[in-house]
Amino acid sequence: NCSPAVNRFGTNNSAWQLNGTNSRIDLPSDFDFPERSWSMWFYADTITSAVSELFDDDHANIQNAQTEVFLRSNGGIDSLYAFIGNSNNLLAMPVNEKQWYHLAIVRSSTQVKIFVNGCLEVAGNDMSNVHSLDGLPTVSLGCGRFHNNNYFKGIIDDMLIYQCAISDSSVVALAGGSLCNVPMISFASTDTIFCDKQYVDFFDFSTNSPTSWQWTFTGATPSSSTATPGSTRSAASRRLARTARSRTTA
Repeated sequence: NCSPAVNRFGTNNSAWQLNGTNSRIDLPSDFDFPERSWSMWFYADTITSAVSELFDDDHANIQNAQTEVFLRSNGGIDSLYAFIGNSNNLLAMPVNEKQWYHLAIVRSSTQVKIFVNGCLEVAGNDMSNVHSLDGLPTVSLGCGRFHNNNYFKGIIDDMLIYQCAISDSSVVALAGGSLCNVPMISFASTDTIFCDKQYVDFFDFSTNSPTSWQWTFTGATPSSSTATPGSTRSAASRRLARTARSRTTA
C-alpha cells in the first residue's frame, strides 16, 4: 500500500509514500550482521503521541542486538528516537514534521554510532545483545516488529543497508555534507488551540546553539518578536499550528 512520491530533490516517483494506516515496505531479511550500517532519508507528514516506526528490526533470534527507529511527540516535543541494543546507545532529539532528515546508524565490533544530517549525535560502546522475545524474523519499513502496528506516515527515500561499519566520512557523503554547525529548528508551545486574548508560551528546542531568534505570529499580538526563547508571549485568535513560524540563525 505504498505509493511513489517526490523525493528530497523534487523528482517525481523517486521515493515511497507511506499512509500511516497500513503501508509498509517488506525487506527479505533481518540484516542481523555483527557489523552493519543503516542509512536513510525520511520526511514525516505527522508526528503524534503514538509511536510511529521507521523500522524495528527485533525478534527472538536476533544475535547482534535489535535496531529500532521511531518518531513520537512527547510532552509536546516531536522527537526522533533511534538505538541499537539498549538505552546506553539511545538517540532522542527534537525534529519537525514536513522536513527532510538523513539518519545513519553504524555498528562496528566495538561501538554504535548514530548520525543525523551527517552529525555524530550518539557514540555508545554497549554491545550487549538486547532484543525482544517475539516479533517477525524479517524487517519492514514503516511499521513495528509484528508488521501490523505503529505505522509511519510520510516519505522514505534512499534506504541503504551495509554489511560493514561505514566510515564517518561516508556518512557525511550520504547526508550530502555535514550540517553540524547549522541550527536545527525545533520549538513547542503550551497550547495549540486557544481563544482570543489568551496568552501562549513558546519554547525553543533547536540544536547546534543558535545565537538569535526571529518569531512570526500571523494574526497575533505582537505579530513578530526577536525575544529570547521562553520569554515570547502572544495572544491570538487562530490555531497556532497554522500561523506561527520561527526561524533561527547562527
